[in-house]
Amino acid sequence: MSIRLIDYLDYCFTKNYVLKKQWWLEVYTQPKSDGVYVRVSGDIPMVEYNNEWVSIDGIKTLPILNDYLQLKIKKGHRVTINEDMTTTVGRYILNYLFIEWLTGDSKYINKMTNFKDIATDIFKRLSPNAKNPLSYDIIDKLGKLVYLLRPLSGFKTVSLTEKTFFKPDGLDEFRKRTYEKYVKNYGKDFTKDKTIFLMYEQELMKWIKDYYKDDPTFDITMAGKVLNSSVKKRYVSYGILNKMSPDEPDRVLITPLSEGYPKDKEMIAGVNNATRQGSAGRGIETQTTGVVAKELIKATHGFKIKLHDCGTKEGFNFRIEEPFVKVLTDLYLIEGKNTQVKYDEEWFRKRIGQTVIVRLPTTCKERPGDVLCKYCVGDTISTIEGAIGLMAINAGGDGVNNSLSKFHDTILELKNYTTDVMFRDY
Repeated sequence: MSIRLIDYLDYCFTKNYVLKKQWWLEVYTQPKSDGVYVRVSGDIPMVEYNNEWVSIDGIKTLPILNDYLQLKIKKGHRVTINEDMTTTVGRYILNYLFIEWLTGDSKYINKMTNFKDIATDIFKRLSPNAKNPLSYDIIDKLGKLVYLLRPLSGFKTVSLTEKTFFKPDGLDEFRKRTYEKYVKNYGKDFTKDKTIFLMYEQELMKWIKDYYKDDPTFDITMAGKVLNSSVKKRYVSYGILNKMSPDEPDRVLITPLSEGYPKDKEMIAGVNNATRQGSAGRGIETQTTGVVAKELIKATHGFKIKLHDCGTKEGFNFRIEEPFVKVLTDLYLIEGKNTQVKYDEEWFRKRIGQTVIVRLPTTCKERPGDVLCKYCVGDTISTIEGAIGLMAINAGGDGVNNSLSKFHDTILELKNYTTDVMFRDY
């Protein structure tokens, strides 16, 4: 027998399971043995439902629940549901506890919520002069919630699985094939070109993310810095080493930490220096990128785009690579005397590795620093008012965000500014 996830949650509300610590521990972790509420039959997780053991539709691995699982709910399903909606397991449970069960209110909060604000509102409503006063009987219920949730507030849904503990199967072979491909396409010194090296890392990280995507920790604890920095440095490559001064040459450590520290003295010094950079230097960088962001916006806010052709015969020799295919479809190429050539994605994908001549703002013959023509900026930018200023804001914002992120970790990544993503809200 199998039941819907929402029916199981409603049953747990009715039976007051959500007020029991043992229920939380069993449904949000991977219990080693059969529990009161969760057990495994074969490879299928089962839950207690009306004194029977049943499976839940779509849930094939432990833990039974994570806060980000989506639920589609029809209007009137519960007293708090006033419209059809898509919500999450975490919101559904907390709305029941803090709204329906605790206060008896009927307004569902379907957004990221600071429950400190809800608690503040509750205490305000304990006053007899409040607009919608609450009974003092609520104090007993609030005490039960505090007793229940305080010990649970520090544990993670799933912090580690066997799959994430060990090196991904097949990664060494894939990394070797990818390295050989890049050497063949770009030469043995491809790591000296930061863009090419970042493309190499990106390809390996895509493989790793595909490997982990079915793991219960993926996008929960196997996410963010853990995935994009720790896992990358451990299994893909240590990456581009931080410099202690601008005069130092760029150094790339292509081997991951799983293969041990480098033997080369300069490389090991670079790794040690990377861990020694202090907050002072990063603070200066944050200030610098903030200034750059402001200057970018100042310099670009007055740009105008004319819809006619400036007549330039000049362009930029651009090598077609996979990350830039979508960008190139928006731009105009020069082929002999024809200066308004456009192609679709399929055309560019068939010619990856070849070079084309692309029209860019730097080759536009309109008034430099003031006016650009449509054919030198591309179709998307030319159709959105203030697009160049918006691009400057995006680029400047990324600079500031990256500097702020360096207070926690340093990640160099390849940014692909595709106009369809940048201007999706305009």
